[in-house]
Amino acid sequence: MPSKLLDDQTKEKVLAFLPEALGKALHSYKEFMGAEIPDDAKGFSAHHTACKVAIAHIELLLKLGRMSGSDEITDEEIKKEIAEAEAEMKR
Repeated sequence: MPSKLLDDQTKEKVLAFLPEALGKALHSYKEFMGAEIPDDAKGFSAHHTACKVAIAHIELLLKLGRMSGSDEITDEEIKKEIAEAEAEMKR
């Protein structure tokens, strides 16, 4: 069974890209949600599925951040991005 812990070098890499990745994912999700939802069943279903995929992507980024020790982050900007993403997911 693979270890759930990440080595220090991997953690550093994840924590370095995480704020930008979360920011882009949230921005993309918000933009897509603001688009007109198709009236037909097929279009509506596709839109709904795309939204669920985007949410899953954001949740996985947050999980990866937690695995990397995001609770130990001292950089306030990174902490802010993570907190915003978590708050957005609770809506």
